[in-house]
Amino acid sequence: MSNSNTTLILFGVAVAALLIGGIAMNHPAPAPQVSTPQKSLEMLAPVYSEKGIYQDDAIHVSFKALITSDNQVESRISMWLHNVSADAIVLEWDRCSLQLPNGNTVHVVPAAWLTASTSVPHVITIAPGGDLFATLIPVTEIKRATDGTYTVSTEVLDKGPFFITLAIETAGDNCARIVRYYPFRLIIR
Repeated sequence: MSNSNTTLILFGVAVAALLIGGIAMNHPAPAPQVSTPQKSLEMLAPVYSEKGIYQDDAIHVSFKALITSDNQVESRISMWLHNVSADAIVLEWDRCSLQLPNGNTVHVVPAAWLTASTSVPHVITIAPGGDLFATLIPVTEIKRATDGTYTVSTEVLDKGPFFITLAIETAGDNCARIVRYYPFRLIIR
């Protein structure tokens, strides 16, 4: 290979490197993608649970916040209640409540009541080993339309800790039935 061919090849490589480098410098680096972490619900009491789960000798309960696609917290909480006892338990809706982050205590209703075409009993019996799936809504956060549909507010339950109190009738000592109140302190962050 002659000296002039080597020089031409080196010159071509240098021009190509400068050209590619110049193109790269004219295109700014893409902006970093910043994603907002998905909000989640934690239980603060009666025990701490990062997943919002509690269990004793009568119930296993799990709560979950409902988050919209744009990361807004809906004013309703999904609940799974499992009867771990050997006896039927009764959830008494009329005695259940939700204390909002602002301190106001309001009735809580299951979402199924809002779309039921007939009157719904205010108690529900859960057999041993049985499950209840419900979505709990504070009554103050429901907006009814004239056509019978409803909407639920957002950005209320994530303003601080809130309490859900469930009233559950269970078997007591000597076959007596007792109502246990379960206050759950929850937070969405």
